[in-house]
Formats: sequence, structure tokens, C-alpha cells
Amino acid sequence: MRALVLYGKGKSRRRMRVRLAAAVWDVKAHGNPLMNDLKWYTDEAGEGFGMIGADFLVMAGEDVGRLVRNLRGPFAQHPCLLGRLAYIPRMPIDGCTHSFKHLAGVVLPAHMMRMREAMKKPMPMRTFLGKKNGPATIAKAIGLPGDFSGCYVLMDRGKGIYSGISRRVLSRLRQHAGGKSHNDASLAYSVAKRDQPHKLFRGKAMQDEKFAAAFDRAKQSILKFEVAFVEIECPVELYGFELYCSMELDTDQWNTFRTH
Repeated sequence: MRALVLYGKGKSRRRMRVRLAAAVWDVKAHGNPLMNDLKWYTDEAGEGFGMIGADFLVMAGEDVGRLVRNLRGPFAQHPCLLGRLAYIPRMPIDGCTHSFKHLAGVVLPAHMMRMREAMKKPMPMRTFLGKKNGPATIAKAIGLPGDFSGCYVLMDRGKGIYSGISRRVLSRLRQHAGGKSHNDASLAYSVAKRDQPHKLFRGKAMQDEKFAAAFDRAKQSILKFEVAFVEIECPVELYGFELYCSMELDTDQWNTFRTH
């Protein structure tokens, strides 16, 4: 958990507790309702106290600054009354400072809203076919500065059937459209395996004449699909959203999260 901790004794301790409660109320009043679940905290020695809660993870920088200023203001002339203000952080994974609660309840649903809007205006998968139609060319054509990290949804007649993620979405879609290996065109491989079941290793299967033909047919069918995508930079949000999106769109036929 994250906490704001103050150290003090006697009268100074009581004054700081009152001021901390007022400062938190001020932050909430300025539009941060996510502070509602904070709880009082006291350390084991009984000297440090303050507010603790996962919702500090979603405090905007200006809220933290306001909280600190409100605490320091009345005690500026009396440093001994302020004691020591400490901000105890949880170590973020890949720079993601959201709590899981905020991620699942706010961040991922917001990405899903963006994805549904993108799905109203999908692009043909054929856009990503051709040696001269590289990521930079495609990005320029659709008004983007370049390739990007994000999530994409392949669509068949308006329905999302497969979601995927990549640090370079445009490059990944080119692989789906024109890849020659089971690693590049992974969805085509899955479709081909459904039509031409086998118990071979992937590399061996690709050398099989009948399976190779099924693989080529699968790639041709994928070129008839459309695709929608959204940019998501944070790796934690990106991985979480792939699962969230797959479940929301019910893409169980082709999405799997089994590990190798």
C-alpha cells in the first residue's frame, strides 16, 4: 500500500492529524473522489501516523502537491510540529502506477470504449499487404507519426474474432497479412490447423504440402477481414487489455492464453 506518514508526539501529533484530515478533504473537493477509501495508519512503534490506501496510486501530481502544501502551510514557522512527511511508494511494474482496482475498473474499460469506437471505422487487412507498403507508408496514409504500441482486433463482417497486442502494431498486422512462417502469421496457422489437424511440430507442419496449402488458404481468408486498433503505451495496461478485450468481444475461438 501507499501511505502518507507523519511523525510527532503529544500535542503536535494531534494537530497534524487534524490538518492531514483537512488536507485530504481538500484534495477530494478538487475532484479526486478516488481518495474516499483511505484509512488511518499507525506504525508499529506508535510514533508514525497518517493516511494509507491503494488509491494514493492514482493521485495526480497536482493532488500530491496540494496535499503537501496544505500540510506544510500552517507549520511553516514551526518545523518541529510538522515532523517528517514521508511518501511510501509501491514499486511500479514497468512504470505503471495504477492500483489493480483502478486498472480493472477505470483504465481498461476506458480503453475498451476507444476500441469500440475504432471498430465502427475499421481498415481492410489488405491495407497491410505488399513489400512497398511498409509501416512508415501506412502510418503516413492514416495520419499517424509512425508505428506504435497497442492492441488490435481482427473483424469478420463487423464482428471481432481475434485480438492481439504488439509494440509495433502496423508491423504486426503486415505479418498477419503477408507472413510466410507460423510465427509471423500465427492466426493463419491456427485457422489452417483447424482445417488440417496434425500432431507435428509447427516447423515440420509448415513443410507438409497439404498443411502448407491450408495455411495459404487461411491467409487469403484473413485478407478479407478488417482491423481496428488503439494505441496503448504502458506494457501493464497493454497486456491486461488484451485479455479484457478478448473477454469483452468473446474471441474464444481464436484467442488463447495458454503458455508454451
